[in-house]
Amino acid sequence: MTILVPIADGPLREQVLDVATEMSRRYDRPLYVVHLVGNASADGDARAVRSAVDDDLSESDVEYDVAIEHLSHSGARSGTRVAREILDLAADVGVDHIVMGHTEKGFVEGVTQGSAASAVVDDATVPVTIVPEAMV
Repeated sequence: MTILVPIADGPLREQVLDVATEMSRRYDRPLYVVHLVGNASADGDARAVRSAVDDDLSESDVEYDVAIEHLSHSGARSGTRVAREILDLAADVGVDHIVMGHTEKGFVEGVTQGSAASAVVDDATVPVTIVPEAMV
């Protein structure tokens, strides 16, 4: 089985990868790191993130794969939509754990967009480890 690590380009990425890498070592599981993008085709920024992640993980002793996935998260409650797509990906890949970051939102943003991390935790059929923004 595999540990799914959905990431975005942001300050939590390194901390999420550190936690996932340690779990990979500890439980002898490969990582499937997915950079989540809103565009149907990967632009230069998305490819740069994938390359940076690949560079970081190539120095580790864990088995991994890095991919770019298009997630259509436009419209209201986008966090919930992102969560649904992460959970669908988890089912497709056959993961036994999910490691992802969480950035606290303000009240209005939380109500209008929802939280992908909270929705994943609520609906996941596998354990989920959340790396909070506070660890940054």
